[in-house]
Amino acid sequence: QKDSLLIFDNNQFKNGSYGLYISGVSSNRPDSVIITGNTMKNSYRSVYINQVNGVIFTNNNLSQNDTSSQNYSGLYLASVNRLHRINQNQITAKNLEYGMYLSSVFGQTIIYRALISNNFIASKGNTSSGTGFYFTSSENLNLFYNTVNLSGSNATGTRAIYLTSGSSIN
Repeated sequence: QKDSLLIFDNNQFKNGSYGLYISGVSSNRPDSVIITGNTMKNSYRSVYINQVNGVIFTNNNLSQNDTSSQNYSGLYLASVNRLHRINQNQITAKNLEYGMYLSSVFGQTIIYRALISNNFIASKGNTSSGTGFYFTSSENLNLFYNTVNLSGSNATGTRAIYLTSGSSIN
C-alpha cells in the first residue's frame, strides 16, 4: 500500500548508518515527506530520501562527531518529483563529503520552483574534498541566502556548489 504522508517532527536520531532512510519505488512513491525540527547526530548519512513525490525539509540540525574519520553526507535526495522547500537547516561535520546532494530533484514547475534557502553547511577540517551543495540532473530550484563554510587541508578540492547538469537553477 502507498504511503501518502510521512511526517517526522521534533525527533532525535543518534548514531548508526542513517538517521532516516526513506525509499519508495517508481510505481508506488510516497506522496509527501515532511521532516521538520529534528536533530540527527553521528551517522554516516543523516537523511537519505529516494523515489518520493514531495519533500519539505526544514529547521533540522544534522551533525557528525568531531572525532569521526568517516566521510559524512547530511541530506541525500534522489528522484524527487516535487521538492517544495529545504530551508533553515544546519549541517556540520568534521569530514564533509556532501552537505546536500540532490540528484534528479525537481521543483514543481518553472513558475513554482522549489526554494532552498537560509541553510548553513560547514566542515571543520576536511582531509579530502568536500562539497556544500551538489546538484545533478535537477530543475526548477531557487537557492537564496545559504551559507557554506568549508575548511581543511585540501582546500583545492572543496566546492561550495557543484552543478553537473540540470536547468532552471537560480
